[in-house]
Amino acid sequence: DEGRVDMAEKQDVIEIDVLEMLRYCLKRWKLFLVSVILTVVAGLVICNFILTPQYESTTKVIVLMKQQLTKDYEKLIASRDVLETVIKQCGLEDTYEELLERTSVENETDTRIISITVEDPSPQKAQEIAESIRETATEHIQAVTDVEAVNVAERANLPSEASSPSVKLWLIVSAAVGFLFSLIFSLVRYLS
Repeated sequence: DEGRVDMAEKQDVIEIDVLEMLRYCLKRWKLFLVSVILTVVAGLVICNFILTPQYESTTKVIVLMKQQLTKDYEKLIASRDVLETVIKQCGLEDTYEELLERTSVENETDTRIISITVEDPSPQKAQEIAESIRETATEHIQAVTDVEAVNVAERANLPSEASSPSVKLWLIVSAAVGFLFSLIFSLVRYLS
């Protein structure tokens, strides 16, 4: 009998009245509001004044080949030979690994078109690097394979808007962080 009483007491201690907890949190709506506003303002400051905007420029090539070879050509475009040549041509201070990290090479589904996208703090530089990669890769592919033609499907664009950081995403994440902080703080106060 004594063991049953102890178990019942322990269960009473563990039970939480969810509605009461919700009421407790709702009474602290000002805390939630202030917290969300502060984190949103902090997020906007970080997004607009601390993070460096990045611009993406994309160029596309079409390689007259069998579609199953597109992965080979993606690797050749992002190869050390191509990117190190581009680093010299464009006067970049990047290492091969750094430029590779800012470059994406993708085959568009069910096509022979390969997209080359470069990210850079300068829209003009992003365009210049993308064009240089396309031109250098075209020569490299023709030199190491039996493909006779790698044609320009689309020249590199001059980006007019930054691709990152996304202000909308920063606002959503900042608001969520502020809300969660307030919720955790309120729950800890309620449970203590």
